[in-house]
Amino acid sequence: MKKFGIWIWIGAILAAAIVLLSCVSVSGAASTAAGAPQPLSTNGVNLNLFVRGSDNNIYTKNTSDGRTWGTTASLGAPPGGAASDPSPVINLIGSVTVFVRGGADGALYSTTGYAKTWSPWTQYGGGGVLKAGTGPSAINATTVFVTGTDQKLYEGTLNATTANFTWVSLGGVLTSSPGAVATSDGSTTVFVAGTAGHLWSITPGASYAYVGGVILPGTNPTAYSWSNGRVGLLVAGTDHNLYDRYWQGTTVLGWENLGGYLTTSPGSTARSVGNVDVFATGQTNPFTLTADIYQKSYSSASYGWGGWVDIGAL
Repeated sequence: MKKFGIWIWIGAILAAAIVLLSCVSVSGAASTAAGAPQPLSTNGVNLNLFVRGSDNNIYTKNTSDGRTWGTTASLGAPPGGAASDPSPVINLIGSVTVFVRGGADGALYSTTGYAKTWSPWTQYGGGGVLKAGTGPSAINATTVFVTGTDQKLYEGTLNATTANFTWVSLGGVLTSSPGAVATSDGSTTVFVAGTAGHLWSITPGASYAYVGGVILPGTNPTAYSWSNGRVGLLVAGTDHNLYDRYWQGTTVLGWENLGGYLTTSPGSTARSVGNVDVFATGQTNPFTLTADIYQKSYSSASYGWGGWVDIGAL
């Protein structure tokens, strides 16, 4: 990754314990949030939130309108527990696939389902072992980016014949999980932290580009994309504040401080053009609860970012 130099704010998380024994998950939270909440919208209006609990299971809850949240359900975990934040994507058949790093072997695992019904966790071989302390970043159910045990960035493509991922090294010397996003022109941009915590970006097939910024140690970047060409980057700064930066055509916005007090990486999703939702675990002034999940939303119709909203624990 040539000379990785930028500074990022992000979050990475580890875990261990518990095997998914049933295809039907259990309602109700059995632990507090331990990792960075990862949102996903399946229809441009709703929000589905996935987070690793302190018991190393993956949990989910959703809202149909972006404001009123339902009960929490458990997806269980692969052998040894979930050892990373989840990476949820819309499956080709309309359901959701969630990827994590397994705690027992460091391999890539996934489960597919929706609401309270999920498949048993599937383990993928093919050499796709993730570096401890990092997690996957999926573009869809067949394309995943990971930090390998050699600290290089890898792109994995699901092979329909072998039902395993084929991995291609994109180089670099990563110190975080990747944050990948599919852009409106059909390409993919991956943001990573390099040596000294500096932030870089890469489009597969191109060279690494220096982004700038300084990250909160132990976190990783998250990115979103609008169909009008805007690509946004969100990170946790060394002051625990949330920072935003975006690119659109020849326009590049410098870092904007969005406040808060993050104790994990942020997770983000763009429900539609002009709308972005960001989630993190932590505390936000004047909030004092550190085990709750907080939400901050952007709406171009409302002329920018709203305040932090405490949506409670798991």
